[in-house]
Amino acid sequence: MTTTTTCDITTTTTCDITTTTTCDITTTTTCDITTTATCDITTTTTCDITTTTCDITTTTTTCDITTTTDDIMVCFLGN
Repeated sequence: MTTTTTCDITTTTTCDITTTTTCDITTTTTCDITTTATCDITTTTTCDITTTTCDITTTTTTCDITTTTDDIMVCFLGN
């Protein structure tokens, strides 16, 4: 009787996290005061946030179980 057992398990986990944060804030304030009051205020706000990618790959491969049973029965019956 021969028993062969092979169990191969492969787990691959890849998690790439890339976080790119760009926040540009520009504030321009111009205030001109003369006898005639002129007040110009310009506010420019730009906030760009980019968040990219968490890739998870799980690969589980192959549990092969091979069972080989060799039974040999030889009977000699004589007179």
